Amino acid sequence: MLAMGVETSVPASAYAALGDEGTRALIAIFERTSAPKHVRLRALAALAELNDERAARYLVRLVEARDAAHMAALGELHPARSAGVLRRAMRGLAGRPGLLRSASVLPYLTHRDASIRAAAVRLLAHHPEPAVTAALRARLQSESARAVREALANALRDRSAPPASPPPDAPRTGSPPR
Repeated sequence: MLAMGVETSVPASAYAALGDEGTRALIAIFERTSAPKHVRLRALAALAELNDERAARYLVRLVEARDAAHMAALGELHPARSAGVLRRAMRGLAGRPGLLRSASVLPYLTHRDASIRAAAVRLLAHHPEPAVTAALRARLQSESARAVREALANALRDRSAPPASPPPDAPRTGSPPR
């Protein structure tokens, strides 16, 4: 039904149940330039919902746009041409910030689209590099979009918060008290 553009809201669990073959099929649908745009975008949205390594690696490729020949084959849905594609890919990686190099995401802090800037902030919020904190602070000084300013303030607050203490019943590490 997805290829026909008829499906409505399919839960991520349904796509996940398809396994690796389902992930490959969703990637193939997204890359099929002859498919209707809404079908391709729904396939990308489904990829972003999966907790799957292959899907995550594909989303990283979209955000980092390192493979120029492959990306050019995406036509109008190339991430550089479509903020919607970039936004969906970034949202799909939000729970997995370690997959992206901060250097690949930092340039998106100045993207023309505020939703892309906010998505970049969310991706960078958990990167440990001190340079990321400095970049987020600098962006907060010049950012005009309210949603992005809020994302920046939240990210900076989260970065400065002390790590959560372990629950009282958690095993302790280190040497015992004397």
